[in-house]
Amino acid sequence: MTRIFDMEGNYLVGLRGANLKDTLRLSLANGFTLAGADLRNVDLSELRLERPHFDKASFDKSRLVDVEMPQGNFAHASLNQVYAIGAEFRECTFEAAHLIEGVFERSEFIECDMEMTQLMGSDFIDAKLIRCNFRGAICERANFKGAILAHSSFRDAYLVDANLEGTDLSFTDFTGARIHNINLRGAKFNDTKGLYGVLDWRPD
Repeated sequence: MTRIFDMEGNYLVGLRGANLKDTLRLSLANGFTLAGADLRNVDLSELRLERPHFDKASFDKSRLVDVEMPQGNFAHASLNQVYAIGAEFRECTFEAAHLIEGVFERSEFIECDMEMTQLMGSDFIDAKLIRCNFRGAICERANFKGAILAHSSFRDAYLVDANLEGTDLSFTDFTGARIHNINLRGAKFNDTKGLYGVLDWRPD
C-alpha cells in the first residue's frame, strides 16, 4: 500500500497497489486534501493535478519536471531545492511558501500569488512569471535571466544580488521594493514602475 503522512508522521491517505502518482490523483479526486503532506525526495515528473491542496506540504528535493498543477494551493508549503524544469503553475497560490535554491528553468507561473514567498537562490532562467503578485517576496540571489516578468508586482519585495539580465519587465511594478546590486543588463522596460530614483539607471 502506498501511504502518505504529514510532517508530524500522522497518516493521511493510502491506496493498496497504487503508486505515488496514482495515489495523489485518486485521493484528490475523492476529496482529500494533502495539506501538510510529506512529499520530500519523490519524483512527481509529468504529473497533472487540477486544484490540488498542498498547503504546508513539503516537496523538498523532489522532482517536478513538466508537472501541471492549475489552481493549486501551495500556501506555506516548502519547495526547497526542487528540480522543476518545464513545470506549469496557473492561478496558484504560493503565499509565504519557501522556494529556496530550486531549479524552475523554463517553468510557467501565470497569475500566481507569490506574496511573501521566499525565492532565495532559486533559478528561473527563461521562465514565464506573468501577472504574478510578488509583494513582499524575498528574491535575494534569485536568477531570473531571460525570464518574462511582465505585468507582475514586486511591491515591497526584497531584491538583493538578483540577476534580471535580459528579462522582460514590461508593465512590472517595483514600487517600495528594496533593491541593491541587481543585474539589469539587456532587460526590456515598457512602462516599468518603481525603479527611477532607486538605482543609478535609466532605460536606453
